[in-house]
Amino acid sequence: MTEQPKTAPRGFALRGRHIALWPLVRRVLLVACMAALCALFFGLCVPFLLLALKILPSLGVAGVIYVFAGGLFGLLFGGITSATSLARSERPMTRYYAVLFVTLAILTAAYYVAYLHFDVLQHV
Repeated sequence: MTEQPKTAPRGFALRGRHIALWPLVRRVLLVACMAALCALFFGLCVPFLLLALKILPSLGVAGVIYVFAGGLFGLLFGGITSATSLARSERPMTRYYAVLFVTLAILTAAYYVAYLHFDVLQHV
């Protein structure tokens, strides 16, 4: 029997279990992308829309607090939901993750288009 040539391991061992590096990096990038998109949507789009439609009062510093609180909520919401969704499945991307990501991307693009074409949204 011939010996197989030794190659460099593609991953690392944690508690005696071999963990591949690429699936871990892929999941971290997916979680980061979802967290960034949620922070963008909940941090900029939602507060600016609510301020432009006069649902939230524009009180100067309150606008900054709305943006900061929305961004923090979006960051936590996107990071936690995508991390738990991806951790529970062996598939590279879950259906829940894909639906949430596409929905938020479409809503963010719709807000951007509305911002460009409707003057009422530009008075924030």
